Amino acid sequence: MLTFEKILETDASLPSWVDPDAKQVMFFDIETTGLSPERAFIYLIGCVYYTEHSWRTLQWFAENSSEEFLLLKNFLTLSRRYSHLLHFNGNRFDIPFVTKKLAAYSVDETPGYQRSTDLYRTLAPLKGLLGLRRLNQKSLEEAAGFHRTDPYTGKELIGKYFHWRTHKQDAELLELLLHNFEDLSGMVRLLGLLPLVRPEESIENVAARLTPDSLLITAGLNIPAASVSIATPAGRLETRGASLSLELPVENGTLRHYYPDHANYVYLPEEKTILPKAMADTIAASRKTPAAPMTCYQSVPADPRLADDPSALTVLLLHTLEAVRAM
Repeated sequence: MLTFEKILETDASLPSWVDPDAKQVMFFDIETTGLSPERAFIYLIGCVYYTEHSWRTLQWFAENSSEEFLLLKNFLTLSRRYSHLLHFNGNRFDIPFVTKKLAAYSVDETPGYQRSTDLYRTLAPLKGLLGLRRLNQKSLEEAAGFHRTDPYTGKELIGKYFHWRTHKQDAELLELLLHNFEDLSGMVRLLGLLPLVRPEESIENVAARLTPDSLLITAGLNIPAASVSIATPAGRLETRGASLSLELPVENGTLRHYYPDHANYVYLPEEKTILPKAMADTIAASRKTPAAPMTCYQSVPADPRLADDPSALTVLLLHTLEAVRAM
């Protein structure tokens, strides 16, 4: 078994709503020779943990199938130090695969974590906002500004692994390690998208500048965010480091104030307004339609006093972000 360790060069931080103690969290990812635990084996387990003010990676690499058990034992030993396991789509693949392998070896022990967070599910609400066709790790990484150097899929690396076992070429070993390393480092960098998942837990010091054409809302963030710039139907959204901004258009002296519970409203296209469903029973069906996230709004005056009201700005910001996430 080969072991490799590195320090990640990143300022990524873990939001307190995920876990208030980063030192209790461990990311993990596995590489296997196939999808079936009964026919394939694990040849690489990688982990990331936080210690001494930095994120560190640890990889165990099996030189042959007989070392799979050693990989699993090392993973179990390390996992006992952490109460919270993070992964990407691990609920469907990594965790069941490891569990079945431990059972096959008649190992009674289980990984020591008490909580498990799947970043795939956590980040799923951002698919529409980020304009993603596919909700896979690579697409989310690119949206967060992280671009891989590894060109291979996990499936493509299976052949490379067996070729390496025969020829022991250093270049192939580095390719196998790089794929898993970028899976691990990519997950850490995905933390920069989490302020958009729960902005109410992340924003602070909300302010604004009003012009005849737009209202620019700015806010500080309590954890570093990925560099994102998106033209949404509601306005341009940008995050970078410890800041977030949302520029809303002013149309004929009004702003759109979105309502988050669009399922409870109907939209009246002729009037360009909404009504609660309970108040729309007498309106002809031809004049109304179920409200969608982007049509569930009221036009409100672009009052200069709004720019000096942090509470109202916060509500406007959060409601708009919730609407564009629900697209």
